[in-house]
Amino acid sequence: MTSRVRREQRGFTLIELMLSLMLFTVGILSLGATSSIVVRTMGGAREQTLAATMAQSRFEQLRAFGCTTSGLAGGSASTRGIAEKWTVTTPTSANNAARYRLLTDSVTYRTSRGATVKVYSSQRLCP
Repeated sequence: MTSRVRREQRGFTLIELMLSLMLFTVGILSLGATSSIVVRTMGGAREQTLAATMAQSRFEQLRAFGCTTSGLAGGSASTRGIAEKWTVTTPTSANNAARYRLLTDSVTYRTSRGATVKVYSSQRLCP
């Protein structure tokens, strides 16, 4: 009689272990790449929010002036490394000229890819 030794299989083979480590490494590297993109995007969003806030503040300042005062005019300013240039124009139509003014604020700020320009516009109603 020959006795057979029953072999119990427990644990992992070397190939299974290497494959699982390779998949784990690919997952960790992809998370690292994604996190750098998220950080860059959040930094850009911060700059865009600051630019929009500055434009909104400028529009509020311009709306505080009367339609006939000299304060309602174009100009430029630079704050916290962000440059802005605003214009106040009167519509060309005779019917609309006395009713509103078009306010445009061009905000320039620096990003990692260079200078970025955002243009915001609003209207100021005149009585």
